[in-house]
Amino acid sequence: MDPSLEDFKRRKDPIRSPKGGQQTPRPAPTKFFLPLNIAFYVCFASHLVAALYAPIQDCDETFNYWEPLHYLNHGYGLQTWEYSPEFSIRSWAYIGLHALPAKLAGVFGGSKMFEFYSLRVMLAFVCAATEVRLYSAISRTISPRVGVTYLMIVTFSPGFFYASAAFLPSSFAMYTSALGLTSFMDWHGGSKTAAGIMWFGIGALLGWPFSGALIVPFVVEEWLMAVVGRTDLFETFRRYLDGGARCLVVLALQISIDTFFYHKIVVVPWRIVAYNIFGGKDRGPDIFGTEPWDYYLRNLLLNFNMWFILAAISGPLVLFQSIILNQYPTKQTLLRTLTFLSPFYVWLVIFTIQPHKEERFMFPAYPFLALNAAIAFHSLLAWIGSTNSFIFGKIPAKLKLAVILPIVLLGINTGLLRIVGTLTAYRAPLQIYDSLKASNLTQEDNTVCFGKDWYRFPTSHFLPNNTHAKFVKSEFDGLLPGEFHEGKTGFGFFPGTWLVPPGMNDRNEEDPAKCIDVQYCTFLVDSYMPGMEATEHEPLYVLDEDRWEKISCAPFLDASRTGTLARTIWIPESPVIPPRYRRHWGEHCLLRRRETVALEYLPATSQFRQIHGQVREPGNHEVAVACRTPNAVPGDKVRHAERGIFVQCRRCEVIGQHQPQVLKSVVNDKNPTGRQIPMRYQHPYIWRFWRCLGGWSGIASGLSADQHVESRYRFHFQKLIYLPEHLDFVLRVWSLPFRFLESTAPALVPQTTAMDSETLRHKISDLIARSQPYIEQANAHVQPYVEQANDHFQKSKHHCSSILKSAQSELHTLSQKPHFQEVLYGLTLFVFLAFAISRFVSSRRSRYPTSRPSTPPTPLLEKATHTKGPNAAQARKPGTWIPSDFQRPKPRAYENWSIEHTKPLPYRPFRYGPKYFVTMGLRNVKWDNWIELDNHFPRFHADKARRIKERGHKCCRTAPEAYPAALELLEEFRSYLPDRYPTLYQRTEKGIKNLWSGEELDTTSRPLPEDPMQTAARMVQDDLAIMLEGEDGQYYLLAGAVLLAGFWRLEDKYRMPLSEIHTSGDVPQFKEKLEKGMMNFFRRLKPEELVARNNYFLQVDDDLAWSYSIGSEDSPSISWNTAEKNRAVEHHYFRSERQTLRRLPRSGGVVFTIRTYFHPITEIAEEDYVPGRLASAVRSWGDDVSRYKGKEKYEAVLLEFLDRKHQEQLDRGLKLDEEDERRSYPW
Repeated sequence: MDPSLEDFKRRKDPIRSPKGGQQTPRPAPTKFFLPLNIAFYVCFASHLVAALYAPIQDCDETFNYWEPLHYLNHGYGLQTWEYSPEFSIRSWAYIGLHALPAKLAGVFGGSKMFEFYSLRVMLAFVCAATEVRLYSAISRTISPRVGVTYLMIVTFSPGFFYASAAFLPSSFAMYTSALGLTSFMDWHGGSKTAAGIMWFGIGALLGWPFSGALIVPFVVEEWLMAVVGRTDLFETFRRYLDGGARCLVVLALQISIDTFFYHKIVVVPWRIVAYNIFGGKDRGPDIFGTEPWDYYLRNLLLNFNMWFILAAISGPLVLFQSIILNQYPTKQTLLRTLTFLSPFYVWLVIFTIQPHKEERFMFPAYPFLALNAAIAFHSLLAWIGSTNSFIFGKIPAKLKLAVILPIVLLGINTGLLRIVGTLTAYRAPLQIYDSLKASNLTQEDNTVCFGKDWYRFPTSHFLPNNTHAKFVKSEFDGLLPGEFHEGKTGFGFFPGTWLVPPGMNDRNEEDPAKCIDVQYCTFLVDSYMPGMEATEHEPLYVLDEDRWEKISCAPFLDASRTGTLARTIWIPESPVIPPRYRRHWGEHCLLRRRETVALEYLPATSQFRQIHGQVREPGNHEVAVACRTPNAVPGDKVRHAERGIFVQCRRCEVIGQHQPQVLKSVVNDKNPTGRQIPMRYQHPYIWRFWRCLGGWSGIASGLSADQHVESRYRFHFQKLIYLPEHLDFVLRVWSLPFRFLESTAPALVPQTTAMDSETLRHKISDLIARSQPYIEQANAHVQPYVEQANDHFQKSKHHCSSILKSAQSELHTLSQKPHFQEVLYGLTLFVFLAFAISRFVSSRRSRYPTSRPSTPPTPLLEKATHTKGPNAAQARKPGTWIPSDFQRPKPRAYENWSIEHTKPLPYRPFRYGPKYFVTMGLRNVKWDNWIELDNHFPRFHADKARRIKERGHKCCRTAPEAYPAALELLEEFRSYLPDRYPTLYQRTEKGIKNLWSGEELDTTSRPLPEDPMQTAARMVQDDLAIMLEGEDGQYYLLAGAVLLAGFWRLEDKYRMPLSEIHTSGDVPQFKEKLEKGMMNFFRRLKPEELVARNNYFLQVDDDLAWSYSIGSEDSPSISWNTAEKNRAVEHHYFRSERQTLRRLPRSGGVVFTIRTYFHPITEIAEEDYVPGRLASAVRSWGDDVSRYKGKEKYEAVLLEFLDRKHQEQLDRGLKLDEEDERRSYPW
């Protein structure tokens, strides 16, 4: 039994499922080398590794994007000059787009680090989605082989690995460039120019303005096609306007968001372009460093290895194959292929000539690089693998594979080794901060300082809450980031985005105030490489163990001592590796200050040095201090800290505002026996205030010559300068610590210690007395600033009040004018109606295509139809069909039809030049003319029987899901043929009988004796095909009997969607001219409609079934390249096809009948007007049509013959002006 039939019989109802009449969706056949879901998993897995483990490659990502996002979500962060309202060349719209999902992730995850990694995972997800979308378009439009190569490149290349999860506008532009390329490439359903312009526009506006250069080749291509007449000029212009309007909407939204944050109208994309191109002297990108011209060549070679080389040669390679070898590596025309290839070259040239170069500048072009490389690789494989190549055709296939496969594996493995090498060499900056949380070492307002490693700071997301990153002076002499202002009261939302920070400039000039003295650093991040030498501003903090202790260290590659190979890829740590090829390491460390010597960093005027010395005089006391909660009770055991005093201090301005913490100290005294005697005591309400006080006393004592005075001032006042009431509070509470010490001195040290409490009390009282003048001086020094700040505050308040009153007055005046309410209501109604009308027009445009029809026009069947309402076709769910009760009209009997005398109809479906139109060319047909039979039936019948016997399954197939449609077609033939051709067919109990051959074809038995499509093919002279709609809206070839096609094979097209059937066959201008109308037509075709179309070909052999001149029917690749050139005209045949299309009412399948008419050229050239018209038609073919029809192989001989025959007709008196009266298309 036929397994397909058995599968059909197991289904309860091929049309409806058991429940409620819902239709069973038909599965869409696979059309990719790798299914889309698997492709997505592969891409996402690769990018997920990058999101979780890849180091931040560029400090610009940290300071220009992660830090502003941290400010929006947590209220503080580092601020670069680009975000100063003075310059405003960074968009808050881009930051806000990422801040919301990051904030939500932080809420659910509970930590800032979780927020950081969650956002990277989201970026990896988006990147994978855009890549798979482009992979889908490449596979359908160009080739599945090119698609899978592209997927391999994006998965295993270091370049995509770094860019995929980077929080950078250039990565964002890479995502949108991939979507824009997809829109311009995938013309399924019609041209998507507007969508392509929109995606490139979003990338240029919200991301990086310069990425808009990538769209230029696509816009030029569309313009050229419109100019030369291949597309409608008006329609092209309309699509440009549509895409531009979408971009304007995005720009308006961006300007609104940026205006909200900057408190002024800002067009950020223009400001970026203006600064980088028109910045003037001492401005622009070049002040941040320049690179030699070959920087990108070396960088891309590192990040893409062999794929970059292929991308670089893709253009010349395609031109060479197309022009010299006459081979076309893709399904597209040469113009389209070059359009796809050119953006990468445009981008590379533009940025190569720029002096300032950075790796991230190449990110937007990465999808184009991968596409170029994939096309080049596919072209090389096709060339090398061709059996027709003069050189490579003689090489055994296994030898070719043995050479190519190692090269591909080498490229993949080189990329993987570079990725692993980067992860192991430079990930230390993401690893050392875990100990800050794990060990509970920090409290609020601790500082983590960065010196020479300032550019390796990952982001404030890695620091505990309210722990700030600060900078100390290093050898770097450029402009460091400052901090966003953190004022809240009275300033509205996000004041740090619009308050102008001090010390910013756009010339990369150093601002010393961006650095603080190292004495104010609780923690310090520093790197040390063996052999590194200290400098004045970059001491080796890692080696200064007296002042700093290592909290956490991670290995960091020492690039200066590591060779080129080991820096490029991962080299295993093995003794068998020669020393010069090994990787050498340093360390990247998080250090903590040893407070034993911390007081040495205080100003010379501080009185705490004396106290510190007196406390340490009696014996070898070691004091450790730790903060605990207010619920702690005396006698609790406290962990011993490292040598010296270790305390945590809140900011000065909040002293006394929070509940006091319990301070516990443990004093150990080593007696002569070596026995440690622990003594515990409690000091409630004691604060460590001298860190803050030390800075204030330095200012109060007039240390104006100290280079760090200004930095100390900003360090303490930065968060308070706009809040004067806080300053007053600080002054009021300054005396609190002294009163605390004085009141608690009796309990400070038990009588058993070397220094009794009375002595200590006297010393503390003496300290208070001597400190009082400094406090008064500090008050006097601060008071002018307090008054000045209060004055500014009052002025601002008055100014705002004046503006508000003025606005209220204007509004009141306006409201008193006549007809104010009517005007207001009218304006509101106008806006509403404009919006409603635009939405209505947009919806109608989507339902009824407005493009101008090409000449000649296609019938109205390609436009909207009305079945049970205006949107019946659109409302039907794709992949389903509701059976129709339509009954085909009974055809009239063909009078005097004879199998001996009825000649084939003389279809001559070609037109005069000079222009060749690519259209569907549909026309309505009467049901009487559905199937055409003539006296060539015996030959066709014999050829079909022979080919069914010889090739069987290769020519006739029926998918299980198409079985009901095939049976329905058999029933239609059994009903139609005896009515139309009663002298040839007779209906019988089991089926139908051929009166000429005497055979009876069984159409009713179950199971059938053969494939139903084979039985149907025996009845007619046509080839047959049935297309069924899939869930994706595409129509798939799921049943066919293609026995006499000549140039194509069913086994190649079986289960393909309609679009791919045409693109895989390189049908000229299918995407531009045919696809959209064809898909609309198939979607809307009704069972009561019957249409037909004609086409024609020229063949240089006499085989009706298969034109062997293009290659063996069993050859894996076929083309006109194998045909003999300029054969004698006696070998030229005219091949014309008449195709009909109709929908089967029960199954919903669309039936193609393809009747071939086959005549020698020498025969049809004897007909009047034919040779001249055919010669003109052949000359009108464009390059793509000529290539498709193999014109080069017969042009010279054919045209010479047709011209001669045409002249002979003219010489014997043929009147050309009478042709329209005697002949009309398609005759």
